[in-house]
Amino acid sequence: MTRWLALLLVFSLLVQHETGAQSGQQPPLGQWRVHLSYVSLVDMAQQGKSIAAIGRSGGFVFSADTKEYQYLNPQTGLSQTGLAFVKWDEAHQQWVLAYSNGSLDLVKGKKVETFSDFNRFANTGNKTIFSLDVNKGKAYLSTGLGLAVLDLSSPQKWALYSIAPTPLSQPVHAHLRNNQYHYVATPIGLFRAKTTADLGQAPNWENVSSPLGLPNGPITNLSLWKNQMVAQIGQQIWAFNDSTQGQSILTDTSWSIVSLNQSEEKLLVTQNKSNSSRVLVFDPSGTISQTIPAHPLYPALQKAVVLDQSIWLADRETGLWQVGSALQNFSPNGSLGEVLGQVVNTQNGLAFASGQSANGGPRNRNG
Repeated sequence: MTRWLALLLVFSLLVQHETGAQSGQQPPLGQWRVHLSYVSLVDMAQQGKSIAAIGRSGGFVFSADTKEYQYLNPQTGLSQTGLAFVKWDEAHQQWVLAYSNGSLDLVKGKKVETFSDFNRFANTGNKTIFSLDVNKGKAYLSTGLGLAVLDLSSPQKWALYSIAPTPLSQPVHAHLRNNQYHYVATPIGLFRAKTTADLGQAPNWENVSSPLGLPNGPITNLSLWKNQMVAQIGQQIWAFNDSTQGQSILTDTSWSIVSLNQSEEKLLVTQNKSNSSRVLVFDPSGTISQTIPAHPLYPALQKAVVLDQSIWLADRETGLWQVGSALQNFSPNGSLGEVLGQVVNTQNGLAFASGQSANGGPRNRNG
């Protein structure tokens, strides 16, 4: 009798374990359970009280009011992995996510639309995507082939514009638009064309680096700021507008500039050096009003925004941070790194996956 009671108890426990697995511990047959990294951030953007932060395999939209998350990944509707940039489209009230191959996902609430025409029609040449700009309902991709433009109100096809004083197209590193001109950053200087001009006609683009008093050489980044614009030239930042001579507002060769970003009328300059990062905050007068110093908790900053008088940081290794009266992390739970390599299943049932690199240093989580 004791043996039968013992067997009955074991059988009961097994049934309970299987039932528990089916009720939530394991996903149903044919469905996936997602384990993503939300700390390996590559870009962020702000809209109102919300912040969108992305890594290469997915991301999230965080509400500073409710402290709730909307997750962005292939299970919630994204078309693929390989995210690179995120911007807010004010005209259509949606997030625009750009992939490293040029495809776009438009996220409006829980609805996701995908547009991959650029990746299909631009099938030759340097298709590197350097940056994304969204302005007045259009998406501007700065690419190795030139400036690619998609009208988000009727996204049927891309237009690709060559920026060159010669028949050879110049790569475009960054784009911005004000009321009068389109500006693009290229390896041979700053070009602009009137907003009313045909961007497909090369003569409509003029190199204005010298007329605006900017140094000769490659320009790698642009940002709007107050009623003017700023350009990154090497490790210098120059401020300029449509008609007056530019002036240098920062020269710092000991730190590398990672990003420029306008947020709540402030210019935030993210810099890296070795295994540390910091953010310089310029106020509207053009002076540095605040420095977010280097800290071991955010060694690889990518971008910063201002929200509710606090600086928010996106770090490539430790996720989303708020710098207020205290330093607080707001990254959702997830893995510490991204598995981007091949998955191999062996005969004994073990699975192995390779990471991005094998020699990333002591903090490398992708090996």
